[in-house]
Amino acid sequence: MLDRLRTRHGLCTLSRIGRHPCESDMAVAPPRTMVEILLDRLFRTGRDRVYTARVCGAPAGDGTTRWHGWIEFVPLDDGPPLRTPRETTQSNRAGTAYWAGGLTHVYLEGAFRRASPPRPRPRPSSLDRGTIGIVRDKGELDFTAEDCRLLKSLGIAAGGADGRSP
Repeated sequence: MLDRLRTRHGLCTLSRIGRHPCESDMAVAPPRTMVEILLDRLFRTGRDRVYTARVCGAPAGDGTTRWHGWIEFVPLDDGPPLRTPRETTQSNRAGTAYWAGGLTHVYLEGAFRRASPPRPRPRPSSLDRGTIGIVRDKGELDFTAEDCRLLKSLGIAAGGADGRSP
């Protein structure tokens, strides 16, 4: 289980290397900044997984009163938390808390997609593209070597423009 960092208003997740997420590559707040959980609510995904959606905020650390806000999705089962990059910058803590209070379920769905790692897309084959072979001037089909291998794997004989497999 991941460690937790005690903040002024609750617990915030730590990364697997023991640092607070704000100290990661996608820095939202400067290191050693007090992080506040501004809102905590349950969030159910379309795949029926349940998370605690935590809207977190911290001072920007740039010498102003500005605050940054982001969202963490902590699964109720034993899984790694997901975290968005910075979602908002407000002029102060009160503005960030007001922003957090107005978040809808639809907004959280979009934030969850932004926090989730991208899914790999399968590489399309010749069949997926919908074209096998090239029609030449006289209406003959000319197959590429890749097309011939694919058709052969499907048990279909195919030849190039000269009638032979390339």
